[in-house]
Amino acid sequence: MSTNHTPQNCGMDMEKEPEAGICKVCGCIDDHACYDPDYGPCWWTDETYTLCSHCAGPEDPDSLAALRLIEKEEDVW
Repeated sequence: MSTNHTPQNCGMDMEKEPEAGICKVCGCIDDHACYDPDYGPCWWTDETYTLCSHCAGPEDPDSLAALRLIEKEEDVW
């Protein structure tokens, strides 16, 4: 089971400008990263370190969602 942090449960101020090292969607940080049992902790997908791999959508090639889609396609072949 993955740990998903949300703005509602982490106390994020959604009006505040995104800060480097804090995911702008879920509020995770390096020392308290989102975790997926199959893929491990999240990683940054943008150069500003404001979007983690577990929150980024499948259109982002560095996201967990994109990785899962690629692996799913490989399983079909």
